[in-house]
Amino acid sequence: MADAYKTLYQDQLPNSVATLVTVGGAKSWIVKHISIVNNGPGNATFQLFRNGTTAAFAWSPPLMSIVDSGMAEWDGTEALASGETFAGVASVASQLTITITGDEVS
Repeated sequence: MADAYKTLYQDQLPNSVATLVTVGGAKSWIVKHISIVNNGPGNATFQLFRNGTTAAFAWSPPLMSIVDSGMAEWDGTEALASGETFAGVASVASQLTITITGDEVS
């Protein structure tokens, strides 16, 4: 088994719920940190999902708010196996940048 601590995903959240990233075959992730930065202008809300895109799969509370030029962070441990996904949505497209870091195990 090889471990690689790295940026697992980084992009801007869309304004309709969509799968952001799928863990690749023969790999697993140990997510350690997620940051979401509001690039402005104005306040924005977001929600994240794990292994689905409906309320039943909500990973974060609904409609978390970030002020203009602010950020939200999560530190912890979340394990994802091959084929599992993170999805997300923001109130404004291309305004919130999400960065997921952790350990990719292959």
